[in-house]
Amino acid sequence: MILLIAFALFLFFIMGGAFIGLSTFEKCGPRGLITYCLHWLIFLVGWLFGKWLGIYFLSLPLLLFYYYFLFHIALVVVPASEPGNFKEWFQRMAYFFWYTWGIHYPGWVVASSTARVAENRIKGSQFNPSTIPGLVWANSHQVVGLTTGISFSRIPAPGTVFTGAFESPFNGIVDLRTQLRTFWIDLVSSDGIPYKALLFTSFGVDRDRWDRGTINRLKREDRLLKDARELDCGEGSYPISTLRVRTLLSTTGIRTNDIGSAKSATTYWDELVMYQIEKAASEVLSQRRFDALWLPPDDHAGSSAADDIAGAIKDQCFFDLLCRGVRLFSCRLVNFEFSREKVQELGEVERQQIAAWQADWQRDTMEVRAQGKAEAELLRQEARSFAYANLLTAVAEGLQETQFPNPDLPRSVIAMRFIGALEEMLQQQPEGDEKSEATASMKTLRRFSPEGNL
Repeated sequence: MILLIAFALFLFFIMGGAFIGLSTFEKCGPRGLITYCLHWLIFLVGWLFGKWLGIYFLSLPLLLFYYYFLFHIALVVVPASEPGNFKEWFQRMAYFFWYTWGIHYPGWVVASSTARVAENRIKGSQFNPSTIPGLVWANSHQVVGLTTGISFSRIPAPGTVFTGAFESPFNGIVDLRTQLRTFWIDLVSSDGIPYKALLFTSFGVDRDRWDRGTINRLKREDRLLKDARELDCGEGSYPISTLRVRTLLSTTGIRTNDIGSAKSATTYWDELVMYQIEKAASEVLSQRRFDALWLPPDDHAGSSAADDIAGAIKDQCFFDLLCRGVRLFSCRLVNFEFSREKVQELGEVERQQIAAWQADWQRDTMEVRAQGKAEAELLRQEARSFAYANLLTAVAEGLQETQFPNPDLPRSVIAMRFIGALEEMLQQQPEGDEKSEATASMKTLRRFSPEGNL
């Protein structure tokens, strides 16, 4: 009888090990089989030491210690978005428990803070019971949409997510941080001049509360947005509206690189936003002359061509992006390049347009220079007149001071006083050719004065 029971247990052990090994080896390797054999080994040790008493007093305490140790490892190894949440605490323990048995859903990891897709790092089966969770490890500023393969199943809170039955990450990660991008676009101005413009733009997932007017306008474009007024998911730095994120992720799609080619690539939400901005910028800039890129509109005082262009681009695409759940903060033209090689390839009409544009600028430049020279000459004449007036005033005051104490003073003494005053004024003037000539004239005047060598 004992041999029959032992044979039955051995047969059960072999069949159970074979079932677990075959069902989990492909996805998880020998991990499930090792855990299975470890449990049987613990029961065997207890049986050998005391049979049923050994199982109760040795094997079961060992298993309790094993799972207690496993629980603390799970809290360290498995990531969490809300460590104090009891539901998430239980999911972390359950995921690691089934991981040791090799019966778990796949584990996904968003490799970096700027990654656009989640990588399948831990292989698993999608056909396990719904009570067994899966895992998507993401950063706190990333939203991972979940799908069952046909449509969205749900939009969870930002950060790490535990998946349910048949759920997997959607092909696209939403970064909730403000996005800063620069890119070049090829353009042709309204007067036929080709150039390249460097655009800077900043945008992000809209996390503002919408007023009633905005809701009424947006729901005419998309009925799903009528309930997207409030932020209903997530806390802290990155609260979100799940409907806005769902609308944003629904724009992600597949594009074919070449017509007739089997190669394809995914177009992500931020690429579509940049495409929308580029389209609006092309429409705005192609309607302007090349010189209007830096000239203010209608030469208004205090206006800026850069501000006018930025406002026009933002007005062009702001509402369309808001319908996708994206808020455009700014879009500015920061630089442009003019390629002379491309100009040489143009036709005669385009070259004449460029020559006329250059002639206009040369004429404007000559007018500015002429005006500057005229203003400089006027200032020079005013300064000379002012100096002459000061000189006459000084001479008149000197003569008055000389004649006041002694009206009968000889004219030669008055002349010498006059020459001395002029020399004193010359000493206060800056060095130059005119000062040297004036000093020489003063010396000559002293030589021919009535006093001789005085």
